[in-house]
This record gives sequence, structure tokens and C-alpha cells, in this order.
Amino acid sequence: IIAQMYKEGQGTTKVNDRWEYWISKSANGGAASAQFDYGKYLVANADKDSKNLSKGLDYLEMAGKQDDLDAVRSYYQIVLMDHGNRANVKKALGFCQKLIDTATDSYDKEQLANGYKTLKEKYKSKGKKVKNTIAQNTISVAGATMMLLALAYVFCGIQTELRMSNEYLAKLPYIEDG
Repeated sequence: IIAQMYKEGQGTTKVNDRWEYWISKSANGGAASAQFDYGKYLVANADKDSKNLSKGLDYLEMAGKQDDLDAVRSYYQIVLMDHGNRANVKKALGFCQKLIDTATDSYDKEQLANGYKTLKEKYKSKGKKVKNTIAQNTISVAGATMMLLALAYVFCGIQTELRMSNEYLAKLPYIEDG
């Protein structure tokens, strides 16, 4: 209640810092409506890959786990817009299924089913990116190891032979112009 008073200037002046202080206290205390409001605020004021996005999604998830359908829908829509990581997509799939189960309108169910398919594809593609990254890192490490072995061979194994051939070449007469 105090947070909303500061947000709307009821009985006091509007002070965003105080609103944020009290709403975060309420959200951390377990109030689903505060978690929803604070989560939306953090996501709205975040860049695509910032910590605030992740933190905002965490608060929306907390509210969603308390059956706040507005938070569930917000979480789903934010992740559907390609925000968040693979774990967020997996959670959004669960939330989307919850929305499908509670939807009463056939249009909403169809839209959510399409969103569910899109999230499934994102989940698979983000998994492939992880696998590709692992494969690329493995190949890079193998290449670096082979390079180190080659350098060790050149400097430790062939160097004496090169030194000996240079000694022989030094004994040959010097020929100018061909």
C-alpha cells in the first residue's frame, strides 16, 4: 500500500525511489501482486541482456508460481519476444501450458498453442546453439593443443637437424649471382 501511495502520489508526493524500495520489500516478502508489479518494472527498464531482465523474470516467475495469471502471461509474452535464455524458455513453456489449460476462449487457446509451438522451436534452437558452442570450443582446444605439440616438435625435435644442416651449408662455397 505504501509503495502504491508513492507511485501515485496519494497522500504524498510521487517518489519513484521510495516506490521501488517499498515494492521490492513487498515482493521479497512474498506478495504476488508486488512481485508482478516489480517484475514488470524491472523488465520494462532493462536492456535485452541485462541483469534487470533476468531479475524481472525471476519476480514474474515467483508471482506466476502463486497462480497470478497476469504474471504468467507477462512472463510468457516476454520470453516469446526472444528475451531470456534457454532456461527461461523452458519455464515459459510450462506457463504457456498453464494459460492454455485455463483459457476459455477458442481464439485464445489457438493463439497460445501457436505461441507454445514457437517456444518449442526456440527451446530446440537455443539447445543447438549450446551444442554448437561446445563443439566449437572443443575443436578450438584440440587445435590449440595440436599447435602447441607442433611447436614443441619443431623446437625440440627438428631444431638439432636444422642446426646441423646449417653447419653443412655454411661450409659450401659462396656463389654470387646464381
